[in-house]
Amino acid sequence: MGKKTMCAESNWYDVFSRSVADMSSPVVLSAFFFAFVCTRFIPDAIEALKVFAVCLVAYSLLPLFFLLGAYAVKFIPDVHLYKKQDRNRAFPAIAVFYLAGLMVLYKIGAPGLIIGLAFSTTALILIIWWVNLFYKISIHMSGIAGMLVGLFFVFDAHTATPFVPFLPLAGWVRYRNKAHSLSELAVGAITGASVTWFVMAFLFAK
Repeated sequence: MGKKTMCAESNWYDVFSRSVADMSSPVVLSAFFFAFVCTRFIPDAIEALKVFAVCLVAYSLLPLFFLLGAYAVKFIPDVHLYKKQDRNRAFPAIAVFYLAGLMVLYKIGAPGLIIGLAFSTTALILIIWWVNLFYKISIHMSGIAGMLVGLFFVFDAHTATPFVPFLPLAGWVRYRNKAHSLSELAVGAITGASVTWFVMAFLFAK
């Protein structure tokens, strides 16, 4: 009975932790993030849909399909890119998708704050790519922290605060699964928050 209970608890946690890891991956979370920002920030529904479509394709779908395809052909062993060498294989393609999305947003005249968020996302992947040459940090924590700071800039504390618990939840799962050390999680969160804050405060301030 005890072994069955432990096995059931282990299976439950495996499903839960994998779900949290998948949903908090930046390429997945970006879809929900930009949907939330575009629909609440852009008053015209058609314009909001157009801008969101660009963000969805460039910052979520193309990176996601690339990771799934790379995993299918065994170019990378896991879509969450646990190892530094796997990240170096995937980051160049993802950076190209992000840069392309940023250029399209400029071309279609997207609102400045939306472009600022896209610029922050692009700058962040380039910085993480560079940091990864020396030290592995948490991509999940960088992405979530960056998005949280972005929400505080675009909206207000009342709107952004309810999303804050996602950061420690994702960090706890990544740490318990031994995907990252506490320092890697902390540096990842600090990197994401600081890069987004700098870009939004100094380059795309309201």
